Amino acid sequence: REVTYTNAVGHQRHGIASTYLTRRVNIASDITKVFIVHSHFSLPEDPLTNIILVGPGTGLAPFLGFLEERYWLQNTGTSIGKSWLFFGDRHRATDFLCQNILLNYEKIGVLTHLSLAFSRDQDTKIYVQDRIWEARETIWKWINDGAHIYICGEAAHMAKDVEFTLKKIAIEVGHIDPHDVEDFFKNLRQNKRFLKDVY
Repeated sequence: REVTYTNAVGHQRHGIASTYLTRRVNIASDITKVFIVHSHFSLPEDPLTNIILVGPGTGLAPFLGFLEERYWLQNTGTSIGKSWLFFGDRHRATDFLCQNILLNYEKIGVLTHLSLAFSRDQDTKIYVQDRIWEARETIWKWINDGAHIYICGEAAHMAKDVEFTLKKIAIEVGHIDPHDVEDFFKNLRQNKRFLKDVY
């Protein structure tokens, strides 16, 4: 059966797998290969857990699913935790992916904070890690209160710079000894509170 639903901005959507199977595959004659890949890059089990999402550019993709799930939970009467998305790209006018959806999630409270970084819209380049550093006091409070941190996107620079900034926050705001900061983040990773899906 095909899955259809209306998203937060009123657009009708169709499930990717169910639509493929119902519209493109002849169940009586076609052979369809299915692969199940287990991923830890998913929302916390407790919907009340706060989440920090860092996804510039196409790194936004999985977070749209996260927010859609929290929107659905909220609409079914389930209390949800706070969500903070750090999104960035080159120009707001041309690269603000899914702008209407994100602004609507912010308006209805699914997205508690939306921090934007459009690097080429001003003389000095601003990136997501700069926005994270600007919010360092609150970010540290969220981490201390059990927030899960997710980073998705390009690994060579962005992910490394974001992780460096988070470690700097742990040292300078959280007063974690610089010699212990790697262990602190290793512990977050082991507890599935610091997850990366980078390429």
